[in-house]
Amino acid sequence: MAPASGDAAEALGVDDDTSAFFIQRLLLANDEPMALMESWLAPSVLGATPAPTAQELDAGSLYQWLKDRCAIHIAGAKEFIEAAVADVAMARRLEIEPGAPVLVARRRSHAADGAPIEYAVMHYRADRYRFTIDLASQ
Repeated sequence: MAPASGDAAEALGVDDDTSAFFIQRLLLANDEPMALMESWLAPSVLGATPAPTAQELDAGSLYQWLKDRCAIHIAGAKEFIEAAVADVAMARRLEIEPGAPVLVARRRSHAADGAPIEYAVMHYRADRYRFTIDLASQ
């Protein structure tokens, strides 16, 4: 548990000093660093359920854990993607040079009724990651 950052508190609809479950993960593909992820869960999400352990998070999907353990289903999300540069600490963890380009995705996930579930910020290595978006008319 940690105080929600300003952006996380706003996305989750809580006060800045409200504690939320905070997760920081290094995402790997073939044992190579791909992204850093920071995720805050709305305080109401866990309820009386103990927070997931590092082993549970390393073994699988957070969203599957939420579904299985908390009966929480993410119905949708809004995500913004932009460019940025890696600071020294991020560069070290992602094994890139400081100042190297990264893609930053900020996501607010919600339940079917629109209630916030998660706010996540992912920093992806721009040299190992790309996004594909299918657009369709309604």
